[in-house]
Amino acid sequence: MPVSLSSILMELLAIRLGQQAGEESNGSRCELYIKGS
Repeated sequence: MPVSLSSILMELLAIRLGQQAGEESNGSRCELYIKGS
């Protein structure tokens, strides 16, 4: 499996965890970031 693909998956996981952790403060901002990617 390409390293780039693994990096992308890890990044998505980090975004998900960050979204859950800061859902009240900046959840919408995370959603916009995901949609913009």
